[in-house]
Amino acid sequence: CHLKALSKMFASSIRGSWSFHAHRTFRRDQRSFSTQLQPQSAKLVSFFSNPNRFQGTSLICESKRKGDLLTASSIYNKLLEVQDIDPRVVCEMIDTYRQLDEEKTGTVLNDIERLSIPLLPLSQRWLFQWCMRRKDLHSAKILVNLPSASWNIIDLTEFARIFQEGHNDEGIVSILSLIDRRQLSVDARFCTILLKHYGSQLNGASQIRSLLNSIQGNDEILSNLYFWSSVMAASGTQGDLDCLNDLYNQCRSRVKPDSGLWNSIITALQRCGSLKRAIDIFHSMPRHLINHRTISCMLSIYAQEKGHLNQARELFRQIRGIPNQIHDSAWVSLFGIAAINADHSFLQEITQIWMMDSTKSNIIGSAMNAFSKCGDIDMVLQLLKQIPSHALDLYMITTVLSTYAIQPGYMTEAMQFWDRSCQMDLMNEFSWAAIFSVCSRNKDIE
Repeated sequence: CHLKALSKMFASSIRGSWSFHAHRTFRRDQRSFSTQLQPQSAKLVSFFSNPNRFQGTSLICESKRKGDLLTASSIYNKLLEVQDIDPRVVCEMIDTYRQLDEEKTGTVLNDIERLSIPLLPLSQRWLFQWCMRRKDLHSAKILVNLPSASWNIIDLTEFARIFQEGHNDEGIVSILSLIDRRQLSVDARFCTILLKHYGSQLNGASQIRSLLNSIQGNDEILSNLYFWSSVMAASGTQGDLDCLNDLYNQCRSRVKPDSGLWNSIITALQRCGSLKRAIDIFHSMPRHLINHRTISCMLSIYAQEKGHLNQARELFRQIRGIPNQIHDSAWVSLFGIAAINADHSFLQEITQIWMMDSTKSNIIGSAMNAFSKCGDIDMVLQLLKQIPSHALDLYMITTVLSTYAIQPGYMTEAMQFWDRSCQMDLMNEFSWAAIFSVCSRNKDIE
């Protein structure tokens, strides 16, 4: 009985001391939490009752450190509402969005444009980096035209690159007008981006000439090989042979071409349709400067018209023993040469080497087309077996159906393949024309 009474007393004392200790700890933690919360809450209440940019900037910085984007946005919006905002507030808000929610940075940029807020150098740099990451043409145009922004030619080159990739003519014009107003000196990289832009324009040849006239006397640009490669590429894209010949003569009088420039000249002549001139320049080119791109260019030229089989065969025999010299584009051209000349022996010669290439599945459609043009139906069907159903495309389907139409006797196989193609929804007007040719060849009216 004594032990039982003693245990009850002991349990009661334990519960009482625990309750007292817990209550004291809770009160202490509550006071500590209130002490930490009270200054921030008091500052916010004070700010929203009497907003000003000095206190607002401090509170935005504090909210940014705590990762509280909602509070920082509320403070910024309040300053916008009372129109008490300065470059420092904008800078802090850009940094806040940069760290916590980059998608909202564009709202600050729109406010800068609308309220004509001057930019601090740090704000300008952060907005530039944000714009480059997003490649946002609208934001880039706003940034370029901000009166308070001080862009150098390196920054403007990056803006020009974005506008050129986005085919934005207005952006390029605004950059050129800004360069003209501030009398900035352009460099070779900026000019190459302009040349890419002019190459895609409707009247680009005259613009290319104007650009070259405007930089006469700038030896740093006119001695740059990459700049002249861009000139040749842009002229070739325009397809203006007279302009290309004129620019080619200027180029040869200025620099000694390297492999890249020779390749650009040959490709430009090919695009202008001057195949004979391109072949002549290739033969006058120093042998040690020929690389795999030169070979691909020349094979592409030989594949455009009949009569260059011997040159293509000689070039192929020169390079087939050199590792990594025959790229996919070169293989496509080789099969095109065999097809346009309908030379089955050359086709077998290149196929023997091509079959050992690990990337042969990438260009199997070109091989099938070449064998189809040479009338080798069995080889086309053999290659077809190597292609999984999911890899078939419209080009391959049209090639196979055209092959079945070469001679009668393949009506059943053609109809089975046609049915399979229809199930995959891979029929176009050329495929339909091919299957009708099969029916006509086999005189099958049904």
